[in-house]
Amino acid sequence: MESCSNLTISVTDACNFDCAYCPQKKGKRRLTEDRIDGFLGFLEPRLSPECEIGFYGGEPLLAFDAVRYTVNRMKAAGRRKIRYTITTNASLLGDNAITFLADHHFTVIVSFDGVAHDLNRRHGSAEAVLGKIREIRGGRRIRLETNSVFTPNTAATLCLTLQRLIQCGVPRVTYALDLLSPWSERDIAELDRQLKGVSAVLLDHYRGTGRIPVAVFQRRSEPAMFECTAGQDRFALAPDGTVWGCHMFVDFLKDRKRSPDYRRYCFGTVDRFTKDHAAVMENYACLRQDVFFTSEKQFCFMCRNPKHCSVCPATAAITTSQIGEIPPWTCRVKRIQRRAVDPFHGALEAA
Repeated sequence: MESCSNLTISVTDACNFDCAYCPQKKGKRRLTEDRIDGFLGFLEPRLSPECEIGFYGGEPLLAFDAVRYTVNRMKAAGRRKIRYTITTNASLLGDNAITFLADHHFTVIVSFDGVAHDLNRRHGSAEAVLGKIREIRGGRRIRLETNSVFTPNTAATLCLTLQRLIQCGVPRVTYALDLLSPWSERDIAELDRQLKGVSAVLLDHYRGTGRIPVAVFQRRSEPAMFECTAGQDRFALAPDGTVWGCHMFVDFLKDRKRSPDYRRYCFGTVDRFTKDHAAVMENYACLRQDVFFTSEKQFCFMCRNPKHCSVCPATAAITTSQIGEIPPWTCRVKRIQRRAVDPFHGALEAA
């Protein structure tokens, strides 16, 4: 292991929301300080000069003491060039937490589903979370992002949701699609219409501000074969103290201990990880787009545009139950996204 640029610490698998589309199974486990110490103690000397540590859950604010402990530990070790992020539903984001996050220049990624928030999450929570977004946006030392999840039933709200977040001044807006429900041709056609609408909204916004806040539209991707870097330059610590290449592998495999993939991608306990990690790292090194395949048994290397696509193998497996297997609708979604993004940049260049 040469160097590491990204660590994820899932401080708890408990959550105070019950989102219909969430692939995680909630529990009551929380990371202990000794497990954090073991994980960081081994990786801290191997961190890149500039690196990122992200806090995840469950809902990480339910175990905010572990967040504080980690940050203070890295500060005591003399680490200054660390970018901290936390992914939260913001429902528990009180003044003390906001002050701490601001003091350490966190990026706060708020999970917010906009128009469909009350439908997807907890009824009546949307306005409170939107208030927290406005509060964070008004500060100077917290970088704000939002992530919205759309299901087949809420795809028609995508454009309006992203437009409202842009109007709220959110500097970086991301979105994801529900992985647990199949997307029909009708749903995908609706997504196509919504993304074309987002493109039009962003063109107007760019002409007025010079900014492109929706992440997927920010740049046209250069052709390159996607390679997952999980388990290579990034690692994740799960609430039960096991180490993985990425928290998405935890989401998919933590309750599949009899699966061959569990043994293939779990480094084991922190102690085992520090003593013997080479074999599992080799397994992660094989995760490239050209070795993935669809549920229709078509291999990605046979695609006409494999260098214009990138699919997280663990995220896809939440739907297909196999690492490297991609749901068939994913390919159509990726093409639709390119059909929206490429003309958007063409219009910018022509302006």
